[in-house]
Amino acid sequence: MNKLTLIAAVALYISGCASPPPKVWLKGGATAEQTNRDHMSCQQHGMESTKFKGLYGTMLQELSFNNETDKCMVNLGYQQR
Repeated sequence: MNKLTLIAAVALYISGCASPPPKVWLKGGATAEQTNRDHMSCQQHGMESTKFKGLYGTMLQELSFNNETDKCMVNLGYQQR
């Protein structure tokens, strides 16, 4: 393996370990408890929707779950910061 290939492989490995910053949801007048309750409800909706679409257990599961959860929070009046 040449040096350039090794450097590229190490860079890809390191970038895969980095996680994105956590999402923060804001809604005027919503308490932290209400936001957490709404987020948990939206996560449940996201999982059910992912299963309904037949994506549960596939590589697209996490993407679909996150997308459906985010749409639910927006529909409840939250904005992501």
